[in-house]
Amino acid sequence: MNSVKAKFKPMMILAVAIMCVVSMFVFVGCSSTETYTSDAGISITMKKGFYEKTLVGQTYYLESTDVIFTALKEEFSIFDSYGYSPDTMSLNDYADLVKQVNELSTDTIFDEARNLTYFTYEKTVTGRDFYYLAVVTKGSDAFWLCQFACLREDSANYTNQFLDWATTIQVN
Repeated sequence: MNSVKAKFKPMMILAVAIMCVVSMFVFVGCSSTETYTSDAGISITMKKGFYEKTLVGQTYYLESTDVIFTALKEEFSIFDSYGYSPDTMSLNDYADLVKQVNELSTDTIFDEARNLTYFTYEKTVTGRDFYYLAVVTKGSDAFWLCQFACLREDSANYTNQFLDWATTIQVN
């Protein structure tokens, strides 16, 4: 019986070693996320498969087959020129101003668990209905309006994903 154990011991050690190597490859080497970074001062971690494109009026634009991400950097000097004080403006104030300017009647939400201020809305573009989740954040020299969008019928599948991705947004 001891000779049987002795023969199988090296094979068991080899099997365990192979399983460890395979596990490391699966859990470390095959990450399904990627961090996207713009020279404008923003980064976000989302699923792989987004491509950077140019969109007029946006500071940063990423697109995948089913989702888009846009980021608009609004420097503090813009607010100063209209009589607002960026030093005292809260994220909620900024979100309310964005909604007012864009004639959106929706509530601003603060997700305490994720520490996010955001609002959602729907819009029809070229005959298709889209769902938007807009997150506001503040950097050292600007407010940022970061928006995720997908087809309205896919919104239930993406809302939590958008919020999770939003927690990875970093701005200068």
